[in-house]
Parts: sequence; structure tokens; C-alpha cells
Amino acid sequence: MICALNFSMLLLLSSFSAFFPDVSFLIYKENSRFAINTGNYWICKCFFITISSQDSGGAISVSNSQENCFLIENCAFSGCNCVQNGGGIYFLCTNGAIVLKCTTAVACQTGGSHGQFSYLKAASNRIMEGHFVGISFCSPKQANQYAANMFISSMQRWNSLNSSYNHLRDGCGVRFDAPTSSYSSFLTISCNIANYICVDFCDGSSEMSNSNIVNNSNTASSYGVVINYGQSSALLKLCILVGNLQIGGGSLVYLMSGSLVLENCWIQSGGNNAITKNCYGETSTYIINHYRQCIDLTRITARTINHFMFLIGLMLK
Repeated sequence: MICALNFSMLLLLSSFSAFFPDVSFLIYKENSRFAINTGNYWICKCFFITISSQDSGGAISVSNSQENCFLIENCAFSGCNCVQNGGGIYFLCTNGAIVLKCTTAVACQTGGSHGQFSYLKAASNRIMEGHFVGISFCSPKQANQYAANMFISSMQRWNSLNSSYNHLRDGCGVRFDAPTSSYSSFLTISCNIANYICVDFCDGSSEMSNSNIVNNSNTASSYGVVINYGQSSALLKLCILVGNLQIGGGSLVYLMSGSLVLENCWIQSGGNNAITKNCYGETSTYIINHYRQCIDLTRITARTINHFMFLIGLMLK
């Protein structure tokens, strides 16, 4: 592809190179379903609207064992769906890497088991990252389906991810599944409704910090709004867990197996066998004074961030 090296193109090239140095790539800017089995791609400024597939990946489908690198940036997904996994994005590259940046999704769903918006699996020694990603109003086509966002394997980094107003069997916020390592910060998981669980830590090593898990509901089980199981080792630091409803009984934070530590968090109640260090209760004056504004902003952000990003997507067209 030959094009003029104007200022905007230099910015785009540097964006890809920042994540994948020394990797050549192709640019994809069509607003139609993207299905590919080979190559490195920078998917930018795409507006995927009500795109359907009888396979996995309603709007984007990538499946192979090659060392592919994908950057999905400044894209919007609305009403995308598929019969199998990954209503918006399906990325299954056992030797690949993927980054989502400044991307939003609304009302995506799947008829399969996992990933109403995203089903992502990358190589255990490659990166999977997300920066300024918003997902909301996702619900399954059928009952007993899982995970608005399914993140599997790889070295994961998530920053400023908002998953709100989703309604699923479990994993309606996010599921971290067997990561080599996972570090997430400034997440907002709010106003979701789950039959079982909102945030899943399954196997691997995960750390979440400076995040809000607020106003979610677990309607049918005792497994908690947050669960840790398998061989998972999870650490939550400087997080807010308030306003959540555990209608099915049991603990808000549920440790099935592995280890789970909450450190310097504001929590409405404890968890079974979870370790708490320097945590504050819901009525702590210290925490109320420091975090009341954060909670108020979270409630507003949960409703507006995806719509704001959606408008940004329109302006980028």
C-alpha cells in the first residue's frame, strides 16, 4: 500500500509500532465483516453495525496458529451478533497478540457459550491489551451463556475498561481465564445483572487496582459478585466494592479455590476465606470523604461513557 506520509498517517503508523515494533501490517477501514486467517492488521475507524455471522465473530473473526498481531483502534460495534462465540470480536490465535484501543461496543450478543462482545485468546508469551474500551447493554440470545468479555491466556494489560449494564448468566462484567499474568487498572464494572457472577478470576495470576465494582446484582447463586477459582491467584488493590446485591445469599467475594487478597479496598462486606488487608467498611468516614465523588462519577460514567465514545466514533468517520 502506497500513501502520502502526512501527519495523520505518521500518527497511525506510530500507534501500531508502539505495540508491535518491527512488524509490517495492513490497514483495514471497511465497515463490513472482517474474517481472516493470516497477516497482521491495524483495524481503524470502523463502524460495525448489526453485522451477523453463522460462525464465531459477528464483526471480526481471526482464527489460526500463526504469529499474527492485531490492533483494533477507534472502532464502534453496535448490535453485532453470531451463532457461536464472540458476538463482536472473535480472536483465537495461539501464537498471536491483540490490542484494543479507544473502542466501544453496545448490545452485542452470541448464540454460543462465551463472549457476548469479545472472545480473545492469544499466546501465553504475547500481549493482550485494552486501553479505553467500553462495553454495555450486552445480553445473550439464549439462557445459560457466559461472559460479556472473555480474556484467555497471554500477558494481559487492561486500562480504563468499562463494562456496564450487561445481563448474563455469569461473567457479565469480565472474565480473566488462565492468563500468564494480568494487570488491570481503572476499570468500571457497574450496574450488571448476573444469575451467578459478575467478575471471574479463573486460573493464572491476576491483579486489579484502582477500580470500581459497584451496583451489580447476583440474582440466583451464592458464588458472589466476584469469584476466584481454579488455580487462580488474584489481588485487588485500592478498589471500591459497594452497592452490590448478593440476592442469592453467600459472600459478596467468593473464594472457591486458589488465593484471593483484597488490599486497601473499600468493601461493603467480606468474603469467605478471602484475605483482607487494611480494608475499610462501607461506613468508613475516611473512605467516604475520599471516594464519595468517585462513586458519584462512576454512576454517571456507567451510563454515559459508551454513548460518548459512540459519538466519538461517529465524528471519526
